Amino acid sequence: MGRCIEDDVGNSKSAIDFFENNLKQLVKFSAQHEREREVIRLALLGLVSLTENYFRIILSDVLRLCPASHELCAKMDVKFSSAHYYSTGSISRSLVDGCVFSNSSTISDETKRLTGLNVLDSESVKNALAEFQKVCILRHAAVHSFGRIGGKNAMDLGLRQKVNVMVSPSYEAFDEICGICQNLVRSYNSFMWKACLSRLRAKGFLNFDDTSEDRAFFNELQTAFWENTRLEDDAGRLYRELSAPLQELAVT
Repeated sequence: MGRCIEDDVGNSKSAIDFFENNLKQLVKFSAQHEREREVIRLALLGLVSLTENYFRIILSDVLRLCPASHELCAKMDVKFSSAHYYSTGSISRSLVDGCVFSNSSTISDETKRLTGLNVLDSESVKNALAEFQKVCILRHAAVHSFGRIGGKNAMDLGLRQKVNVMVSPSYEAFDEICGICQNLVRSYNSFMWKACLSRLRAKGFLNFDDTSEDRAFFNELQTAFWENTRLEDDAGRLYRELSAPLQELAVT
């Protein structure tokens, strides 16, 4: 089994950067095998796994950074094996280690449990989760039934008049599924960024008073949620705008 393992160089990017960069690699890989549907089916598994890992990264970052979430999770039990495995700086990952995010309801439920934020308050996230659930059904069939779609899953996909069908995505279908996953990640990321920022300001954890401590905390949050290129373009502009007198919290 040792030949299946190699060192992980680690993730120094934001969750959304991690997702977008690896999505590009998956799209490139699928384009190289666009006529091989079995290979595209394997790419589908990688895509859902990538999307799941986005949620693990962003939720562990929120738990690491957000004092309001700390209050919710303070009394939650952590398995010793997870606590032992993760370093002190990444112990928040142990709270999401056992979560399976290849299910839309798990994403909303775990977000609520760990952060207290209800992503279903956002219509865009709610709609994106509904579409992602269909992708998860395809992934389930590809993993557990060698691509064969069972009766319940067929009904969930609206295939009531068809039997003996299997998951066999074309390159064009895979490209569409990539769009579904990307839309979910982007809408979720945007909602969580705005919701976290608003709550932190309301609870007095962020004051936008231009102190070094306040700026540093905002920068940590922004780094967790924003793409690196967008951070470079912003160069502190948003914090300065929000620090202006009588400025309402209107974030993008």
